[in-house]
Amino acid sequence: MEYNDYELVYIVKENEEALEYLLKKYEPLFKKLAYSFVFKYPNRGLDAEDIVQQCRIILCKTVDMYNPHNDVLFYSFLMVCLRRGVINYVNRNIYKHNQYNYMDFEAYDNLDEFIDSYDAYNNYVDYEMQTSIINFKNSLTSLDAQIFELRYNGFSYKDIASLLDIEVKKVDNVLLKVRKKLEKYFLFS
Repeated sequence: MEYNDYELVYIVKENEEALEYLLKKYEPLFKKLAYSFVFKYPNRGLDAEDIVQQCRIILCKTVDMYNPHNDVLFYSFLMVCLRRGVINYVNRNIYKHNQYNYMDFEAYDNLDEFIDSYDAYNNYVDYEMQTSIINFKNSLTSLDAQIFELRYNGFSYKDIASLLDIEVKKVDNVLLKVRKKLEKYFLFS
């Protein structure tokens, strides 16, 4: 019998086989994501199997955190969690030499200098992510960009529809289209 993601998330809490089924279902996506990062950052010591394992861990955490009452598909929620989790994992591994410096208190004269250098690194990672999101938004049509930005800022489908004076179904259709573009943009950018 075939289950959808929504059903599997609830079954997982009672039956471990459902988790294995979810893992097998998304394994091709994990591999695709892993290899895209390995090819994007060659000679950085990234291992595709390590990234795939990180994706499996993220899936398990996502199942626990998923709330169907938030009007978000499990797949969409998983994609956001995977993207963030894998980017953080890759950044930790790519900039590993910087992390050793951050953890070496003795290299700094005082704790404030250490905190400033750590904040600078985190701000750089946040800036890169924000720049990517802005570039993606700029690649959308005007209406799509408006809907994306409103949803990104936490507005509900109904709120977006009323603000832009369009049907809720139109908001839903645009966001489905934008999600597909977002996945392609971040997987292959």
